[in-house]
Amino acid sequence: MLKSYPFIGLMGYAAGENPLSYPEVKYAMVLQLVNAAKLVDFVILDCSSNMANVFTPAAIEAGDLVIRILTPDLKGVNYLKAHQPLLVDGRFHYNEHLSLAGMARPFHALDEMGYIIGGWDGLLPYGKEIDRCATEGGCSRPSNTAIPDIPLR
Repeated sequence: MLKSYPFIGLMGYAAGENPLSYPEVKYAMVLQLVNAAKLVDFVILDCSSNMANVFTPAAIEAGDLVIRILTPDLKGVNYLKAHQPLLVDGRFHYNEHLSLAGMARPFHALDEMGYIIGGWDGLLPYGKEIDRCATEGGCSRPSNTAIPDIPLR
């Protein structure tokens, strides 16, 4: 639980831990964890981009809403196109996922990249505060700078 926000809980590796610190995680175990977590109002699972990690496909399968955040550049588009064949199985509900352009800056070719992937559902604009939080790992601390609203189409 976060001291500043007692209604928010986080799970993850503690300092010094890594995937080898624990027994091997099985796909069914991840599905069980995700389903048990649905007892609370909202569960946000920040998945790895590695589809070989059992947590990612299991979380995508079990999620009620899947949001993929891609950089609006060739790297982000190529990542999606490379992983799309891994998600065609009906249990992943690929066509229902929301695609957001993340860390979008004015010079990105948003329309062109959106056309290639079938359109953006929203935009997460670049923000110095978000970049600072990600860089220093301080996203859970209160800040004087407001995080911008996320425009969804």
